[in-house]
Amino acid sequence: MKLKMHSLDIQSIFTREDILENLDKIVASLTEFYENISPEIFFELPNDGGWSPEKNLRHLIKSTQPIYLGLIFPKFTLYLFGLRKKKSMSMIQVQKAYLEKLNSGRGAGVFTPIGNNLKVDPELQKKMIYDFITLFAKYKKQIAQWKDQDLDNYNLPHPILGNITVREMILFSLFHLFHHTEKLEIRLN
Repeated sequence: MKLKMHSLDIQSIFTREDILENLDKIVASLTEFYENISPEIFFELPNDGGWSPEKNLRHLIKSTQPIYLGLIFPKFTLYLFGLRKKKSMSMIQVQKAYLEKLNSGRGAGVFTPIGNNLKVDPELQKKMIYDFITLFAKYKKQIAQWKDQDLDNYNLPHPILGNITVREMILFSLFHLFHHTEKLEIRLN
């Protein structure tokens, strides 16, 4: 199982156009990765206490849904989270800030995948992959409805990073996909 996203330069993604141009490639690469994991491995919990591929995918879906919903809200409701005070961080800066928080002991919190599905269920694996694809298709559609400058003007709450701009939240979501899937790839190979 090899990720095809290694050839993608996600760290240079910043503009709305960059995001829209690369999102399908990222989702296609992850979809192929999770589809190529056998159901026996997909549901298997590792001995080291980490998450199975199923739990990783469940976490990626669960943690992206609120971001998608935040993009749907009328912009005036986002005033609750304040307005931009500084320039949006780059993908590299978002990644660094997030990893620093993780290394200081912060975790997935409410986005931790619940339950131990130890039953090998190929149909559930297919459904989860379908749900992932569907969520990101809707996510892309919402991003496309935003003006590039508005991605910097409004904030959304991140459970670890606090209130960050919509652009930073989207960049986080892209990095987050890689973060979990690359760790999983290393463990499976």
